[in-house]
Amino acid sequence: MRRSAPNNSFNPTATSGGGLIQALGAAMSNPASAAKVVESFDSWDTPWEFFTSVSASQALNDEDRRLLEEAWASACNRSIWISTDNLASGVVAAETALSESFPWLSPLACQQLARAAAYQWR
Repeated sequence: MRRSAPNNSFNPTATSGGGLIQALGAAMSNPASAAKVVESFDSWDTPWEFFTSVSASQALNDEDRRLLEEAWASACNRSIWISTDNLASGVVAAETALSESFPWLSPLACQQLARAAAYQWR
């Protein structure tokens, strides 16, 4: 049985509409977007609105929101908050857990998430 030679002429950028690479690039998340939105939260007079406000940002795509949800769940992790003696210790523990689990989060974003999570445990 004779096999034909493989077609090595595949060019992912040659498809219509800008190509596969461009389409995949648009669908992929940039975690920096999620971090910037978290960093920009400044409505500390209504901290209970943190997650709703941040996740509603038009700057986020669906993947960014998924990453944000994961980070928020980590910041609010029950085991962190019940294992500390006070809110300040909980904030430090949450920041540490966030920075270890989500290296794409800036120190400020970790602080913001931990601070907002502390209001959930008050």
